[in-house]
Amino acid sequence: MKLVLNFLAAAFLVIITSGVGYSANAAPGDFEQRKAEQIRRLDNRIRQLQDEKTCVSAATTREAMRTCREQAKPAQKSQREPT
Repeated sequence: MKLVLNFLAAAFLVIITSGVGYSANAAPGDFEQRKAEQIRRLDNRIRQLQDEKTCVSAATTREAMRTCREQAKPAQKSQREPT
């Protein structure tokens, strides 16, 4: 019984880890497209953080800093949503 459970667990792991998106022999164009998309997302995130940093640097009160954070939240949330 224990051997069967071990076999099933191993088979499950093989199935889970052999996802199509992580194939070592994926098409090179697919890799380049994914890479470009990831760079675009990172550039957007850097821009959002720079905007928030500028806002915080200009803040003179705690309330102004809180406003900076509240303004940044929607942009961060939209970044996490699938495209």
